Amino acid sequence: MVAKLRELAQQAADIRACDETARAQAATLDRMEEEGTGYRAVDLRAHGIGEAQAADLRSRLSTFAEDWNRPEMDIYDANPAR
Repeated sequence: MVAKLRELAQQAADIRACDETARAQAATLDRMEEEGTGYRAVDLRAHGIGEAQAADLRSRLSTFAEDWNRPEMDIYDANPAR
């Protein structure tokens, strides 16, 4: 009986620790959402990228569009450094 009580007490402590971690992570996500992002247009010519190169890049990157536009990818909008 005492062993079972200790086991339950340990489980309760583990659950509290998980709850605290989840709350901290939720607070971090909330801050990230509040901060938002400051995306801006990029002057490709200033980076030495011409129209042909831009078209090639656009074409090659379009294969990622379906995955990138999935709702779970929004985390990268909230934190571009990821």
